[in-house]
Amino acid sequence: MAGETTSNSTKPFMTARSKLWLGILVVYLLLFISTGYLAFLARDHSPTLDQNSEKLVAGLSDEKSKAVVMNALKEEDDEYDRRTALANHAFNIVLGSLLGFLAATAVSRVGRNTEG
Repeated sequence: MAGETTSNSTKPFMTARSKLWLGILVVYLLLFISTGYLAFLARDHSPTLDQNSEKLVAGLSDEKSKAVVMNALKEEDDEYDRRTALANHAFNIVLGSLLGFLAATAVSRVGRNTEG
């Protein structure tokens, strides 16, 4: 009543700590979305790899030229496989760090609630 103080002080909508947390979360989500897009949706197919390589070299009469073209196609296919594997690994790393960040946030909030 007269001697009581109200404990309903106005809290700001977002504290500096929650702004920092939200900023980190936004960065993680941007990384998650971009690496997920690169790993699963952005398939960089070369039209030459979709065709039968034997058809591509059928018009060549020189065996040396056929070998060079076949070797180039094989190298291009290997490079595509390496890029895909790298994108998948990057996605897994970002996913793991995002889940770690969210788990650490949950643990710190639970710990803060049980202390008081």
